[in-house]
Amino acid sequence: MNGMKKLMIFLVIGFNASCLTGCKTCSPTTVTQIEMIPPPSALLTPCIPPVYKEMKTNEDLIQFANSAVMAYEMCAAQINALRVYYGLDLDKVE
Repeated sequence: MNGMKKLMIFLVIGFNASCLTGCKTCSPTTVTQIEMIPPPSALLTPCIPPVYKEMKTNEDLIQFANSAVMAYEMCAAQINALRVYYGLDLDKVE
């Protein structure tokens, strides 16, 4: 009887140990993968500089200054659109 009791205790302990190790092998694993998604191609076009030509009059100078300002504004808008696309703060410059 004493041998039978020892055998039962051994079997119960063995069964519990095998259950616990079985739970350990089925734990979920987490894999992190970073994927870079490119922005729309319209946001990646190069900025066009203003065309410099010989200036003979004040009007030529004013037209060039206006085209330079327009080129800057278009380029700045494109950069801001990229910042919005990537979720960056427009007010914070890094």
